[in-house]
Amino acid sequence: MDRDEDVVDVEEEEEDDDLMEDVEDAEGEEDSTEDKEGDDDAEKSEQEEEEEDEEEEEEPMPKSLTKDDISKRLGMISRIGSGLEYAFVSLALKDCALTDIEAIKDYTHLQYVDVSQNHLQDVSPLQSLPELLALDLSMNRLKTFNLTQMPYLQRLNLAGNKLRDVQGVAQPLLTVLNLADNRIKSIEAFAACPMPHLRELNLSGTRLKSLRGLSLPSLKVLNVSETPLVSLVGVSDCPALQSIIATGAAIQRLDGFENTLKDLATIDLAGTQVASIPELAKLSCLPSLARLNLADSPMSTQAEYRVEALVRIPTLAALDDEEYEPAEMEEAEEVRRTRKEQEKELAGEADDGDGDGDGDGDGDEAPQS
Repeated sequence: MDRDEDVVDVEEEEEDDDLMEDVEDAEGEEDSTEDKEGDDDAEKSEQEEEEEDEEEEEEPMPKSLTKDDISKRLGMISRIGSGLEYAFVSLALKDCALTDIEAIKDYTHLQYVDVSQNHLQDVSPLQSLPELLALDLSMNRLKTFNLTQMPYLQRLNLAGNKLRDVQGVAQPLLTVLNLADNRIKSIEAFAACPMPHLRELNLSGTRLKSLRGLSLPSLKVLNVSETPLVSLVGVSDCPALQSIIATGAAIQRLDGFENTLKDLATIDLAGTQVASIPELAKLSCLPSLARLNLADSPMSTQAEYRVEALVRIPTLAALDDEEYEPAEMEEAEEVRRTRKEQEKELAGEADDGDGDGDGDGDGDEAPQS
């Protein structure tokens, strides 16, 4: 009888083992399926993105720039060359449905050119204008910016094109650069051509996922609104920054700030995903931060949000475009004072609580050596 029971037990154990193996196999298959589904989703997302990129608007009717068009739109007379001659230095060709600007090559004295809101895919004729100071190419169909270095160019607007990277965009004397609403994912190519004079950079509405390559010693205003950025790591390489605009970005953490950003006074993070109040402490290293905007973020709905922000960032004068009242400042100061006292008490208890400082808990002073 006992032997039969042993046989039954063995058979049951074998069945249990088989069952466990089946469960493990099923779980393995499930994990594999989930991984595959995740990969499929990523591939699908990339594929959809590629398809979106490949979708082209209806091909416009070809229209070439003529000298007659140019003569009607020239403006601003200025000295040129040695200063003894005068010439028209400004040309406005906004919204002219142009697809070709080859005729512009002969107007080498032009300094200010606006060819925005056209259908341009090739702007190489502009290479013949060595004295350009300001160039507006926004709202065209550019996929690349194929101009070599332009020695005097100071303002460049490439917003609303189809650029995938910043290759060739950097120019040595640029002070203002607008790359908003392009398909740019990386700015690492900036390293190939330093821009020591750049003061304003607009990257809003791009697909930027990292600020790697953002090393701009004179940059004062940075706009990365409506981008996939989850943090602002990299901004510390721009020591002259005064204002950061990141409204609607995917930012979740306040990493990347250092006390080298001595002039940073305004940070706009309205509509971002920052949720944790302790994250605010990462901004306490900024000695000039006076205005912070976190409106419409998860953090802004939390109780004591305004006071807690001021507790952690004593330099703040306004939060979410609302100035701090004297009563709020006093409350924040009281909270800071209370917390410091609590920290001191905890530090004393950590010593050993007997007050003699020797850590043995007996109350006797440590022997003198």
